[in-house]
Amino acid sequence: MEHRYTAGNERIEKIQEALNTCIMGSGFSTVFDITVEKVDKDRSTLVFKSDREKPINPMEFFDFGIIVGRDYLPKIER
Repeated sequence: MEHRYTAGNERIEKIQEALNTCIMGSGFSTVFDITVEKVDKDRSTLVFKSDREKPINPMEFFDFGIIVGRDYLPKIER
């Protein structure tokens, strides 16, 4: 199973910070092999790969996105 998210490099860096510092991000880091692929000089893609047979509930990604937006992004970007 693979999930991909493409965004500006600054946002990808904030998501990586959340993956390393919040409990939900730590959980994703144990379930997925997470890599970054450069798209161009301003954008990158986070790639979440897993060999799990049971898929991740999409709401978990949604909840993680809320945490990143609330706690890691500047107010102006929300």
